[in-house]
Amino acid sequence: MLKSFKLLLLLVTMVWLLTACTHDVNSNGTDMDDTSSSRDTASEKAESKNTDSDAVDTTTHGSSTEDTGGTTDSPFASDSDADTLTPQDTATVTVVDTDSPADSDTVVDTNTPQDSDSGTVADSDTQSEQDTTVVGTDDTETVETETDTLPECYGQKMCEENMLMLCGAEGWVAYRDCAAVGTTCEAFREGSAICVADATPATSLVLTEISQLQVPPAGIRVVFSVEKDNGMPASGLTLDNFIIINDETGQPFNEGGGEPALGESEGTDFYTILTLDMSDSMFTPEDSNSAAEAVAAAKAFVETHVAGMVGGNSHYVAIYAFGSTAQSELVQDFTDDASLLKTQLDGLLATGSRGGTNLYGAYSASLDTLRMVDTGESLARLGMILLSDGLHESGNKEEMRSLALDSLALGGVDVYAIGMPGEYDEAELMELASNPFYFYSKDDGATLAQKFDFIGDTMAYMTGGNYVVGVCSPLESASSFTVQATSGELIGSLTVAYAADAEGWTGNVSLCDEATIADPCLDQQCGESMVIAGFECGTCGGATEYCSDTGMCIDDCENLFCGESPFLNLVCGTCGADQVCKVGVCEESNELTLEAECAVDMEISSCNPKYPGTNSNIVGDGHWDDKPYPAITTDGDLGYTDGGSWLAFDNIDLTKFNKVTIRYATAADASGQMTTGFNIRIDSPDGALAGQLVTEYTNSWTEYAEATANLNQSIKGTHTVYLVASYEGINNGNLDWVRFHK
Repeated sequence: MLKSFKLLLLLVTMVWLLTACTHDVNSNGTDMDDTSSSRDTASEKAESKNTDSDAVDTTTHGSSTEDTGGTTDSPFASDSDADTLTPQDTATVTVVDTDSPADSDTVVDTNTPQDSDSGTVADSDTQSEQDTTVVGTDDTETVETETDTLPECYGQKMCEENMLMLCGAEGWVAYRDCAAVGTTCEAFREGSAICVADATPATSLVLTEISQLQVPPAGIRVVFSVEKDNGMPASGLTLDNFIIINDETGQPFNEGGGEPALGESEGTDFYTILTLDMSDSMFTPEDSNSAAEAVAAAKAFVETHVAGMVGGNSHYVAIYAFGSTAQSELVQDFTDDASLLKTQLDGLLATGSRGGTNLYGAYSASLDTLRMVDTGESLARLGMILLSDGLHESGNKEEMRSLALDSLALGGVDVYAIGMPGEYDEAELMELASNPFYFYSKDDGATLAQKFDFIGDTMAYMTGGNYVVGVCSPLESASSFTVQATSGELIGSLTVAYAADAEGWTGNVSLCDEATIADPCLDQQCGESMVIAGFECGTCGGATEYCSDTGMCIDDCENLFCGESPFLNLVCGTCGADQVCKVGVCEESNELTLEAECAVDMEISSCNPKYPGTNSNIVGDGHWDDKPYPAITTDGDLGYTDGGSWLAFDNIDLTKFNKVTIRYATAADASGQMTTGFNIRIDSPDGALAGQLVTEYTNSWTEYAEATANLNQSIKGTHTVYLVASYEGINNGNLDWVRFHK
């Protein structure tokens, strides 16, 4: 009996140990019954933080023995389960944890999949505001999080102890150590440097000739680039970094000859193609907004780096949208019309998904499009921004990949690649960038708009390695010279061959100036260079500026505040209602002219709102077919001034004026009356008489004359002045204007 009891006790102990082991595994987040997980979205990347030091609270990690829902701590976790998530399911259960931190809570939700349970979480463990609680065991479930709104700093960047800081969905993060790449964070923010590391340590300089121009009788102008052999520009070099050697003598030009000159490189024409993935995955799931986010970031890039281009540079952008082979196309050819580009980008969303992902085909087609650009004689830089979230899905992948990489190897194009959240292969996408540091991962902490902005800044910075040199050669026949460059420990050289066959070439260096050869616009601001025919020095930007014969921008309205400019006949400004323009300066006026028709209609553009007009508006006495009078004539003047009718203007300061003049036209009526007129009255039609205007016959209603009357000098101050028609039964004249003056 005792032996049987011992065997029974041993069996119970083994069962207890087995249960305890299973419990221990579950409490550490590995629930064998849990077959679902939840992927964090951009707004749900909430890292679970528990202040308990001895264990992980299972409410945070979803390891309840009966709850089949679970979350992944990592903001970059993948969803490998077979559970279908339904955004509409907001099942929430009440979890009350008052046990020890290391225990396992059991949560049971027996509701239907589409229900909406509400409840609370009362966890006695200390949790951060970013704790995520997994709820529900329905077929469809969601993760409720308290971080469903982005931080206020989202999208901003700042410098902190030379570290470039970015604000993403989780707040401020350290993005790049600018000191590690030989620059400062402040210089990066000011645009004078980029916080991008060299792909590999540089060992030498590479000089490449961009263009050459012979300037008779002995000048040669060469534009060239200086880059490190890892593709980064060698910027900030001065004449001290260069030696120009005459290959005929093997000696520098400045020994026994003129001093070569380094000039300002002219503006760069950027040609950039936006190669954007618009395949199915960019539009699904519908709430991911990948396509919309890509379009918004691309539009911001256009606004900043196309519409906002400065410094004599121009930026032309094309758009290539890709999906399946049949639906991949060049949506917009190169243009610097920012408005058109943004409209076309919006159109990508309206068109919607383009099927599968022909990544390599789109890549090769974009490079071909760039290399067909006719840049003329301009200094140009070609670039591509490739954006994708997936793997290549078309044709023979390895063959198309090989063709794409062969095309990249031809050089001449700066390729930037951006990975969007999705299933793309990071190594495959990175190798399509022309520099490993031109690849931007989906997980690198920057917002998509920031990545586009960094790329635009990098493009501008890469032109910092462009230089111009001017040389005066005494040779009368074809020859060459060598440009040697140094930058720190790095050296490089370029041999420039020239034909010396331009018309007028003599090799007479006494008539050659290296400084103006290097910079043909040295003493000019605009127009054609006076040194090199056909070389444009720019245009004048001001609305009132013109280019003078000496190539300088002249403001035609300089020191003129009113009236017309002397050269362009532009309006330089207008004076106030009580001012007059004298030699381009507004002075206090001694006269005030008001359009007579403004007494009937103050909405006329020439009316002065400071002096409102009114009129008698007489109606219904049989005159003028019962038309209200006075009234505006077909010629736009004030007419129908029968006796008793009047017009008036308010706010007239009679202290400033002692005369009034009108411009009028009259014709004799059937009675033969040859003279008419207007009484000038103050503050009412029958107010104090201030003067009388006599109008005489002018042959017709369209022939005008002027009549002037003195004003009663005893009347001072500001008043409403009335002109009352004097003669009954007839029109006293059509009035063009009324002028108060001295």
